[in-house]
Amino acid sequence: METGLILEVVDVDEDYLGVSLVASNGRFCGSIRKIYAEFGELARLATDLSGFPASSTDERTFELGGKDISGVTGSARLEFRAADLLGHAVLMVHIETAGWTGVTPGPLPENVAFSVAVDPASVDRFVQELRALESTHSGVARLESPS
Repeated sequence: METGLILEVVDVDEDYLGVSLVASNGRFCGSIRKIYAEFGELARLATDLSGFPASSTDERTFELGGKDISGVTGSARLEFRAADLLGHAVLMVHIETAGWTGVTPGPLPENVAFSVAVDPASVDRFVQELRALESTHSGVARLESPS
């Protein structure tokens, strides 16, 4: 897998978008089959992320999805942080499923966390692709990590 973050619409319901998430930094990777995103949530992410990083201390955090006891869906926390005055930045990716907590044995909660280098130009492209995902309810948004 290439390094970066990929969000893909995998399910459309009258109440939500089902979005898969895959992320990798070349050493670690993580994915989740489906995050339930409310309509407008990807557009809000795009709006809030627009212009990042605005300063050397810029930090922006986003939560996608929610806790789900079935273990099929989950949540992601994306923390964008400026690293220096030169425009270098990092994305901290946190992916989690709650696992199954019913009477019979099932999957245990799972999570992964790691960082991915990002740059302003890649973030700008990602913002545009997020807006397209929200408007068409289909497709892929990629945040590529610089080589």
